[in-house]
Amino acid sequence: MFSPGQTIGNYQLQNLIGRGGMGAVYQALDLRLQRIVAVKVMQPEVAQHEELRQRFIQEARAAAALNHPNIVRVFEFHADANQLYLVMELVQGGSLRDYLNKMEAQNYVMHVDEATYIMQQACTALYYAHSQGMIHRDIKPDNVLLKPNPIPGGMPYTIVLTDFGLAKLVDAQNLVKTQLNRPLGTLPYMAPEQFRGETDKRSDIYALGIMFYELLTGRLPFLPKNMAEAMTMHQTMMPTPPSQIRPDLPPHIEPILMKALAKSPEERFQTAAEFGKALAPEAAHLFSTPKPPVAPIAHDSPKPQVGRVAEGEQFTEDTIIVVTPQGQIYRRIPIRKTTLLVGRDPNLDIPLPGDKVSRRHLKIERQPDGKFIVVDLGSSNGSFLAGAKLVKDVAEPWPPEQELIIGEFSLQLYKATAARSEINKTQIAGGGVVQQPSSQAPAASGKGHVGGTQIFDAPADYGGGKNASSGSGQQYGGYYQAPAQQYPAQHQPYPAQPPYNAHQAPPRGPGANAIRVTVDPEQVTVEAGGVANAIVSVYNTSNIVKHCRLRIYGLDQEWFQIPPTTLQLLPDEGGEFSILLKPPRQPTSTAGQHIFDIRVLDEKMEVIGWGQGILVVKPYYEFSIELEPEIIRKRGLVWLTIHNEGNARDSYIVRGRDKEDGLRFYHDPAPLIIDPLTKVAVEIEVRPKSRLMIGGSKMYQYELEVNTASNLEKAANGQLISPPLLPIWILPLFMLLCLCLLLLLLFLLFRPKDEPTIQAAATPTATVDVGPLTDFLTATANSFQNAVIPTATARIEATFASDVDGDGLTYLEELEAGTLPDLADSDGDQLDDGFELKESKTNPRERDTDGDGLSDRAEVEDFDTNPNEKDTDDDDLDDATEVSVTYGEQGLKTDPNNPDTDGDGIKDGVEVREGSDPTSFASRPIVPTPG
Repeated sequence: MFSPGQTIGNYQLQNLIGRGGMGAVYQALDLRLQRIVAVKVMQPEVAQHEELRQRFIQEARAAAALNHPNIVRVFEFHADANQLYLVMELVQGGSLRDYLNKMEAQNYVMHVDEATYIMQQACTALYYAHSQGMIHRDIKPDNVLLKPNPIPGGMPYTIVLTDFGLAKLVDAQNLVKTQLNRPLGTLPYMAPEQFRGETDKRSDIYALGIMFYELLTGRLPFLPKNMAEAMTMHQTMMPTPPSQIRPDLPPHIEPILMKALAKSPEERFQTAAEFGKALAPEAAHLFSTPKPPVAPIAHDSPKPQVGRVAEGEQFTEDTIIVVTPQGQIYRRIPIRKTTLLVGRDPNLDIPLPGDKVSRRHLKIERQPDGKFIVVDLGSSNGSFLAGAKLVKDVAEPWPPEQELIIGEFSLQLYKATAARSEINKTQIAGGGVVQQPSSQAPAASGKGHVGGTQIFDAPADYGGGKNASSGSGQQYGGYYQAPAQQYPAQHQPYPAQPPYNAHQAPPRGPGANAIRVTVDPEQVTVEAGGVANAIVSVYNTSNIVKHCRLRIYGLDQEWFQIPPTTLQLLPDEGGEFSILLKPPRQPTSTAGQHIFDIRVLDEKMEVIGWGQGILVVKPYYEFSIELEPEIIRKRGLVWLTIHNEGNARDSYIVRGRDKEDGLRFYHDPAPLIIDPLTKVAVEIEVRPKSRLMIGGSKMYQYELEVNTASNLEKAANGQLISPPLLPIWILPLFMLLCLCLLLLLLFLLFRPKDEPTIQAAATPTATVDVGPLTDFLTATANSFQNAVIPTATARIEATFASDVDGDGLTYLEELEAGTLPDLADSDGDQLDDGFELKESKTNPRERDTDGDGLSDRAEVEDFDTNPNEKDTDDDDLDDATEVSVTYGEQGLKTDPNNPDTDGDGIKDGVEVREGSDPTSFASRPIVPTPG
């Protein structure tokens, strides 16, 4: 549309940010105010359409009137018959979708309280927008932007919602409805009522619930492939409870989430304010009308803060401080024994009364050198040290700087000799402070990162260092862990390995040089999905016996396999470990070099040797494409989505062609560079080069071919139906009109004239012989009457009796039925109109006559169900549910033609409601007998 450097109004375009179906967004310079803004330029056809232009003006004015810190600000807009554009603030932090993708690539799930933080802001923004009469209609992570937060000590970003009103404009343009035959919205986030065209503010709340589910679990509750699946899933199916996916989810979160996802709008939160208050009652003031400020109350002296270790406090003996989920100090326990047992049993050394604490949960031991180790005793919910889950019955060292999580409680070790000047403070939930060594604090930086990739700018003193405030957060393996004041530690996402950067030297113990480590080969090359061996040779250079075990850091846990055995080495003796390197064939196994660290630990879990290896993952290239819509009429836009399913970046070129060379394809011809796990939608306009003047519609079969730099090729097929400029029935109608005009002319020429009553004297006059003209006109009239009229009438009758599209219906029958005379399958359900009217008795204008979520063709040809009945076998389950939902360990489906699939005498629908498996006789519910 535009190129960098061009000027629109007072704005000089600098670079393209993104492009979509409605237009493109550019970064631009405001030439008057010398500030950087975002300019959204709409497609020319929107500007040229009067109704759409007026709708744009209306929605832009409403969006510009919104003034809220969590909504993108609209500065101004421009609208005339040639150009529409919207000027907004530029948000530099990327979208929430980008953030989630990068977390997924690192196998992280968002912290529960970070997700709540995001939802709180989204609720406040929507509550405000709804109060102003604005409904978003398309809430999803793509429309949530992350705005850098300049205030130190909190989260490095705030969220802002964007694209208010533009979703409604798309609906007005009718692009989606006309070309895709579906209502407005993004399928995984659409509320059930949106499929019925009944959208209100509670539809936004449902979409918020879907987004909350995705933030908490790392996956969407529903992944429909098409409109029918989306309608069935959102309207009839319940999502998997999030606690089954994420067992550490706080119990109060799930009921809130499931209420937001209620199928009926009346059963959901009625306002975004209700949703926000349910998530955090203490933040209810965010949804109330601001009150006038009150004068501050003076206090003689500050009150002591509960749950806080005093500044500069010294410990005369080793001490464990236990902190509750509310951030209060639960107990201070001086360590006066060599071994301490922790658990729910009140008779243990450290009893913790929590639901997630096992009776005998963990053992703490003080070693002779004064250091501590911890051993998980096979607890149900696990123990977590510095974010890493402890392995059952395996001792791990517990340095003072690392936080130990047991159920709902946080334990921190304070050594008697700890010097406050050598540590930083990190404020925990509710004001508690835990010790952080300076070396562990994230380096002061101007960038915020996730998964090793920068996603937002952060203040230079954010996250640690000597300038870090007491609310600063930590980084574990590149993942931002929110400050414990806002995000209780017991809900943190735990990385598969302890936090460690493989490119840095590992921590060294007193005997760190006792074992010499070599790797053969030093560089291992393997294909993703393949397996390679490496030999780790260890040699004891000390004068004492060493018990060695291996640990690998820097690789995902599923990428390698190490022997669980311990190798005993006498002085000056060597041995070998064989390790398997097996990166899975997944896009997350990115091609290229991966440096990993090998640590050798002794029986005290101290590092006694280390080495490094290099794993080179070979690239593999795979991709998939999807064309939507597959059929268009006259001309229109299609979207070809390319998904890079390989593990390496690739270049893609799209070309369009048709065998008849009758179409033109308009799109950006530049190669697309797509990273792994990334989808890109290419917008293509397809137009016929010419159209027939009169006759039937012409159907073009075309192909969109995608070629890659890696020599892969795929094609998607589509159809364009080009109707004639004039329909076939216009010719006989034109002939009939000409005949009527001729007859009217003859009538006017030969109508009888009245004779005058008084005869005038005969006067010689010249006369004109009109006999030949009369004979000619009479002959012409007779000719039209005898030949043209019957011919025209015959042609009209023949046209109405013909079957132009070969679907078994005459032209007249198609007009009476309201179907398209020049298209055999008017509703696109792959059943001809004639078959639907005469054989299956379905509606040829509806793909799904009975509205059960299955197309008429699927019911007739695939499942042999009744396309006119939602529930063919009358078992209280609609047909779409029966053919799509699986039950039991075998993943079996019920039979839509059998009301009792497993033959246990109980209808399938009843079994589903009772919670038993309708495909297994053994799961038959027990029915009490009378008496």
